[in-house]
Amino acid sequence: MKKLILFVAIAVMGLTAANTLSYATPQTAQETKVVSVDRPVHDFGTVQETAGDVKTVFYVINNTGAPIMITNVKTTCGCTVPAWTKTPIEPGKKGEIAVTYSTKDRPGPFDKEITILTSGEPNTLKVHIKGTVQ
Repeated sequence: MKKLILFVAIAVMGLTAANTLSYATPQTAQETKVVSVDRPVHDFGTVQETAGDVKTVFYVINNTGAPIMITNVKTTCGCTVPAWTKTPIEPGKKGEIAVTYSTKDRPGPFDKEITILTSGEPNTLKVHIKGTVQ
C-alpha cells in the first residue's frame, strides 16, 4: 500500500512539473498569432534641450491571418505626439507609429507611455520612450 501511495505521489508531481514547464515556455508572437510591436521601449539617452524635437518609429507587426488597423494612439502628455499608419496592415506586414518628443522647456528625466489601439488581438499595446533632457 505504501508503494502505491508513493507511486501515485511521484506521478502527480511529474505531471505537475510537466504542466508547469508547458506554461513557462515562451512563445513568439508568430506562434501565438497576435499583433506585436518591434520593441517595448526606446531610450533616447541624454539629449540636449536645444535639440527641440527627438523622434523614433515603432513598428506594429501583424502576425494574425487577417488585415488589422491601428485605430488610435494615445500618449500621456502633449509633449509626445504620435503619427501612425492609417491603412490596413496586411498579415505578415508592419505598420508604423512615429513618435515625436519635444525637449523644449523639459529638463530632466522622462518616461512616457504610448498606448496603441488595434483591431487585432491584443487590441491594446503599450510602448515607452524615455531619456534625459539636459
